[in-house]
Amino acid sequence: MTVQQRKMTAAAGFAIFVLAQTSAQVVAQWNFNSPLLPGGPQNYGPDPYLPATIAPGFSTGGLRRGNGVSANQYSGMKNAWGGYRFTNATESAAVSSESYFYFSLTNGTASPLPVTGIQTTLYKSSSGPTSAQWQYCLDGGTWQDIGGIISLPSGNSLYPYDRSWPAVNVSASSFILFRLMAWGGTATGQARGTFYFDGSHHGSMRTLTVLTTADTGILPHPDMDDPHSSLVNVPVTAITVSPDNVATLEWEPLNGAFTYFIYGKCSLTDEEAFWTGISVETPNVSNGKMSADFTLGDGSHTDYRFFTMRALEKSPDPAH
Repeated sequence: MTVQQRKMTAAAGFAIFVLAQTSAQVVAQWNFNSPLLPGGPQNYGPDPYLPATIAPGFSTGGLRRGNGVSANQYSGMKNAWGGYRFTNATESAAVSSESYFYFSLTNGTASPLPVTGIQTTLYKSSSGPTSAQWQYCLDGGTWQDIGGIISLPSGNSLYPYDRSWPAVNVSASSFILFRLMAWGGTATGQARGTFYFDGSHHGSMRTLTVLTTADTGILPHPDMDDPHSSLVNVPVTAITVSPDNVATLEWEPLNGAFTYFIYGKCSLTDEEAFWTGISVETPNVSNGKMSADFTLGDGSHTDYRFFTMRALEKSPDPAH
């Protein structure tokens, strides 16, 4: 994504940045918090699994499993899409055995469209893969890595993934193909190297989103619990840091009922650094402005230097 940095320095010597982001919009977005993913015996989600939304003029064959991924035994997780047998020892072996998830997006419009990022949350079981790698190719050409190899946490664990890159233009009548390879899992007894796109855990993005800087008219949803929800950028009007490293962000409230999120990141270049959303449950209100305080370096916000604000509007009638 394109960002414009605005630096603000405090007496404490902390230098932090608010990022005024070009509004990222959606090329395609899959929803994993869905009644279509009930889990249960031999149910790891349909193949193909179609996106909940896709940009006008684009088409897809859906989210697929490679031939090396199994989904025909044991029990799948509710509100997640994936499979098992990610047990190759190396990346090259994962490629050879087709141990990956993949999907394509075809541009049926008359204009090229820049693809600039992917956001999702991955989940692995304790026997699941230890490493993963995203790649893309255009029109069946050479595969290109997206960032470096992902080192997945040990145990049953979530891995939020948020990557942006210089625009890759998908020309009219062309397609882009993505794959997520994974390896290093174990398969002993009931252990089977399970790996998912997650929609079941609190704090998960619950979606897989392919982003663009072009105007598709579709804003990304961080959590599709409510299909009427929309995510919007919120301009920060002031930011200060006190001598005891308490940061205060101030912003103009939006019209309507919104939940506000401060997204923090410790580095714009580190591949292992990802945006983390901080929910503002009860913002301070004064003189027509809202604000929120949090302590830098307190463990949950350690080393954050880059921030952006977003807001989520909920439907006034959640029954529809």
